[in-house]
Amino acid sequence: MKIELRKLKIFDAKDLMDSVNNKEVIPYLDSNRRYPINLDYTKKSIKKSLTDKNSYKRAIFVDGKFAGTISLYNPNKNKKIFEIGYSVARDYWNKGIATKAVKEICKFGFKKLKLKRIWAGTLSNNPSSSRVLVKAGFKQEGLLRCSFYNNGKYYNETIYAKLKKWQPN
Repeated sequence: MKIELRKLKIFDAKDLMDSVNNKEVIPYLDSNRRYPINLDYTKKSIKKSLTDKNSYKRAIFVDGKFAGTISLYNPNKNKKIFEIGYSVARDYWNKGIATKAVKEICKFGFKKLKLKRIWAGTLSNNPSSSRVLVKAGFKQEGLLRCSFYNNGKYYNETIYAKLKKWQPN
């Protein structure tokens, strides 16, 4: 199984829309959006990501087929610390794809962007995402209790991080 990351393109819009408009995927996505999303919204989102200099959003392809997205975004002030986020289409769950994509974008972040830290928050209703991060070398750092509200429920958020090389000051 060959995994490739590349910049999202407008012609990826339908695949992206189809991958997130799945009733099994939606509960793990950003609660600030309304689902299902339409093609026009998806194209606008891709256009915005292409011009955002503070975000590195990539499409995940498996054997040449669209499988999801992964991003480094939300940089700190000096742009040496980024958050990571990812979404994998339902047909590609439990195949190691998210873990490989996380490892790949972390290499990009540490080598090309010279990042010191990449972090993520996972919700208590998504233990699979926590396993992805641990398999990719992230360490659990803390728990934010009742920190996320989605569809009438509160969830705990576990914080994970991966450091290029830790050196105390």
